Amino acid sequence: ALAYLKEDIEHAEKALERIVKVDLTSNQFDALVSWVFNVGQTAASNSTLVRLLNEEKYEYVPEQLARWNKVKGKPISGLIKRRAAEAVLWNT
Repeated sequence: ALAYLKEDIEHAEKALERIVKVDLTSNQFDALVSWVFNVGQTAASNSTLVRLLNEEKYEYVPEQLARWNKVKGKPISGLIKRRAAEAVLWNT
């Protein structure tokens, strides 16, 4: 199970390296890997979050992360908590 998880995380890391064109701190990178792992490479690459980030609007990332908290249009408490944790990591 750990080997599969590591492989999945590596895919998310590589996707992030492809779609993000600006410098990131280690914590910022880790926060976004978690997000990409959860939402998928296609959704991430087409997101407003990545567009704003690539425009060097780093300050919008926590707000944009928070928007990714729904399944079938309904906010999910687990995703709300996950996005909040990713925002904290981003800001650390």
